[in-house]
Amino acid sequence: MVKKWTTEEKAFLTMHLNKKPKQIVKRFHNKFGEDRTYQSIYGMVGSLRKNVLKQPLKKNTMNVSIKKPVKSRTTGYSAKRWTKNEDNYLSEITSLVELERASKEMGRSLSAVKNRFYGKGYSFKKNAKMQQTKENLVVNSLDRKESNLKQAATQVAKLLEQKKEDIKILQNKNSLLEARCFTLTQEIEKMNQSWAKKFEEYTIEVDQITNQKIAEARKERLSWRERRKLKKAAKLQKKLDKIMITYEEEMNNRRDYVKFSLEDTWARRQLWENEETNLEPFAQQPFFDTIWEMSTTILPNLEVQVVIDDNDNCFVSSGSSGFVSFMQEPAGLKLPIKCWIHTHPFGRAYFSGTDWNTVNIWQKNMKEAYVLGGYEHFGFWQNTDPNVLTIQESNLGYQYEQYQDENKNNIYGCSCWTDSGVPPVTYTCENCLEEEE
Repeated sequence: MVKKWTTEEKAFLTMHLNKKPKQIVKRFHNKFGEDRTYQSIYGMVGSLRKNVLKQPLKKNTMNVSIKKPVKSRTTGYSAKRWTKNEDNYLSEITSLVELERASKEMGRSLSAVKNRFYGKGYSFKKNAKMQQTKENLVVNSLDRKESNLKQAATQVAKLLEQKKEDIKILQNKNSLLEARCFTLTQEIEKMNQSWAKKFEEYTIEVDQITNQKIAEARKERLSWRERRKLKKAAKLQKKLDKIMITYEEEMNNRRDYVKFSLEDTWARRQLWENEETNLEPFAQQPFFDTIWEMSTTILPNLEVQVVIDDNDNCFVSSGSSGFVSFMQEPAGLKLPIKCWIHTHPFGRAYFSGTDWNTVNIWQKNMKEAYVLGGYEHFGFWQNTDPNVLTIQESNLGYQYEQYQDENKNNIYGCSCWTDSGVPPVTYTCENCLEEEE
């Protein structure tokens, strides 16, 4: 196993980068033991010198500049002047052995080195303390760097965990959406298949009947009067086909007009909105009157539905006299739905079994719902009380309730029946009120 370098060892080596390699190795062995080889110490010194000093380590050289000796005129012998590097070298000596070694390396006598050492005010204890403080400072700086790196690593790990959780949540949502899309596609395929089968059966049955009639007509010899009747019937059938085509085109145009008119009315709701009523724009009577007029006047008593989403966008569709739906989910619809409005053009506001199923399914994602049965005659539902439909009947002046029990059965306010409605709706009549009083 390779022994890792400690911060104290690195700090010691950074303090002696200006020494010779052999001198660094000896000092390192004296302090930390001889567990590490010369090559490993020399390699670490080289890397530290590149990182700290950004200079390569020179082999077998000492970073101490020695000037040439100057000859004296009086005595005739040469004297070497002390340099700053030599003084710095003496300031790091902590023992007499190191002092003797320094005299050999500098080429000076031991007495000269001692005189210079003590003359500068150096001492072994002071130098050791200074060196120790420098090493401690380096160690503290390295420890701080390591702690900062650890903190950064923990922060990065937390961010990664948060991103992983976000990815899991998005994956779950994606899986739910995929499952929903799969179920919807299956349902649509089943509906298409069923309609295709019914249409095929119908066409086969019609073809069989027509073939039988043709065969019977060929077998029997028709008179000129019968042939004339058949020609008239064929002409009438052609006229009826043309009328049906024009009727369908007219109905499509009317449906488009209803959709455009209601969306335009909702876009211009500031013109008719009455803020004094403290009602939402979709719950105000002018909007209800417009929807009812489109369902009964513009369309021939066909149901119309309006959906207001969370972004106040309006989505409109029309159906038959007893059923209305969106053939596909409207594009851009944002949940939850603020309000769902649909009409009963036959003139009675109540929830059918289909309506109860709709509000039960959309209860979590729909706040309010209205069913219109005429001018100022409507039923009100909200998700805070999901089993109750409050019905306002303006022509009679009554307000009663329709609700469903635990078994999803329809129950009404009292046993008195109205004169119209499919199914007949009950309310608290005047006689019942007088009896209660």
